[in-house]
Amino acid sequence: MDQLTLPEPFTHYSWFDGQQGHKVFYCHSTPNASSTSLIVLSIGRAESAIKYTALANHWVKNGFTVIACDHRGQGFSQRLDKNPLLGHIERFDYYISDLKCLFEKFNAPHYSKRYLLGHSMGGAIATLYLNQYPDDFSAAIVTAPMYGIALEHISQWRAKFLTSIFNWRDQLIRKAHFAAGQGTFNWPPFEKNRLTHSQENYQTLWELYQKYPQLQLAGPSFQWLSQSFKAMKQIARLPRLNTPLHIISAGADTIVDVHAQRQFFNRQQQLGSTITFQNIPGAFHELLIEEDIYRTPTLQTMQTYLKHACSMA
Repeated sequence: MDQLTLPEPFTHYSWFDGQQGHKVFYCHSTPNASSTSLIVLSIGRAESAIKYTALANHWVKNGFTVIACDHRGQGFSQRLDKNPLLGHIERFDYYISDLKCLFEKFNAPHYSKRYLLGHSMGGAIATLYLNQYPDDFSAAIVTAPMYGIALEHISQWRAKFLTSIFNWRDQLIRKAHFAAGQGTFNWPPFEKNRLTHSQENYQTLWELYQKYPQLQLAGPSFQWLSQSFKAMKQIARLPRLNTPLHIISAGADTIVDVHAQRQFFNRQQQLGSTITFQNIPGAFHELLIEEDIYRTPTLQTMQTYLKHACSMA
């Protein structure tokens, strides 16, 4: 693998063998011998962990060790198709398995206080992880979790039906294809973006992809969509979660389905889970790189929630 120069605090990095031997990139802050608190980041689709350097620095200054991996098929991890821009996955479960490998490789049980933070697709991965491994983390926070995909010009049932048909074709011919209209790395002008109201943060994110062009990823494959629809269905039907979970929802999100987040919260609350829900009105999907009017209450909530969780752990 190539040598990389990464920003603080993610100057320590390597790769591990995930499911089927695929190389998965991970990075972490400098281990502190006296630190008893660990934060594991589960990032979104098409992202890299180094997008979260500002957030990680914040937690490191507060005494946490921070670790994250680039999910398989994206970031600095091994791509899963001959076309490196294709957002692909064999099975959604592999995301969870890879995260468990990271947990064990980093000797996470060494830390007495362990917290999982997930964003978007990483929020869906985190939620399924909590169901499979309820004892691994003391508490978790998910921001704009992908419990459903926001669809503008097609109904949910039709999108799922067409995805299953085209994915069946791809399985038959053993060749993955981009979902409709998803074949290029598209970076819209700020005025048309649906991620953040902050032009400065949007520009910073663009500069990250320019500095590290190997991070660029285009749209998803039919297989990724098919597996994601199945994962979201599974999330909606999960039994009671035993790990405390806080959901932070972006009120003006057009990437993921805010209604599905609320439904999941309501169901888990009825089941007796220790779960809380917060909506940030007017915020776009990228809560952690939003304008301060949206980002500040998000960070304040995370700080308060983890401080309380630390005192209870």
